[in-house]
Amino acid sequence: DKVITKILIRDRGVPTPNFRVMRRGSENTGDLRFPVIVKPPREGDSLGLQLVHEPAELKRAVEVIVEQYAQDALVEEYIEGREINVAILGNGELEVLPLVEQDFGGRANRLMTWEAKYVAATA
Repeated sequence: DKVITKILIRDRGVPTPNFRVMRRGSENTGDLRFPVIVKPPREGDSLGLQLVHEPAELKRAVEVIVEQYAQDALVEEYIEGREINVAILGNGELEVLPLVEQDFGGRANRLMTWEAKYVAATA
């Protein structure tokens, strides 16, 4: 669960983008600054990941998460920077694999959506 993870790491002093959990019909973004990332908190592989630039787009982005994934939406401030991934394997005893930096090459869009990971790679 991404929300629980964000709370745990934030509470341990790790810098974390501001975020909110939003339900269908909620429009209060609080102090979030745009652009924001909207995603389902309990999915992987960047499923449902959306970059939203304007508050007017946010309501529909949240509705997409609720409709397609049957869960509230995690909305967090977008931060520009490097994308580092880490995989954890195991059931009981866990093995943390090495960190891997995403190579975007010359792509203008540096957002790693599900489509960018799996559809573009096969085209």
